[in-house]
Amino acid sequence: LLPALSCAADEGAARSAWEGTLGIGPFFVPDYVGGKGRRVVAAPLVDASYDDRFRMELFRGTAYLAASEDRKLGLGLAVEPRFYGFKPSDAARLGGMAARKDTAEGGLSLDWAAPWMDINVAWFGDLTHTARGTSLNATVEKALVEGARWSLSALAGVDRISSQTTNYYF
Repeated sequence: LLPALSCAADEGAARSAWEGTLGIGPFFVPDYVGGKGRRVVAAPLVDASYDDRFRMELFRGTAYLAASEDRKLGLGLAVEPRFYGFKPSDAARLGGMAARKDTAEGGLSLDWAAPWMDINVAWFGDLTHTARGTSLNATVEKALVEGARWSLSALAGVDRISSQTTNYYF
């Protein structure tokens, strides 16, 4: 779950091809993947687009190949990092294990701005050939409060990783 607070830039008289919001929000993450310990990390939030063709979010960049006329449904190629890497010194439980590297994944991404929430489904492959696996993930985001210059949203998702990725990291 990722609660977020963001502020939109004031729209000027001249329309730019760039649009977006910047903000800050807390991430609730494990100390390491599979660990029981948790920590809260403040992170910058970015949601920017260029000419309705390119979009940059916190951990994903997307180039849209096709979109509906109203721009509420889009299919694109996306790239995002997978921060599963660790070193044996990260925790006592990892002692004796070989270090694992972070990877970059890319593939098809379908975005839908439904009337009740935003939905994304993506299928990715390992672009770095580190884990040599794939993933299928889905996220939903619901705006809880929307003001003229700020909003509060909740985001939830699932990530199904292939056996190759699982075997590499776990």
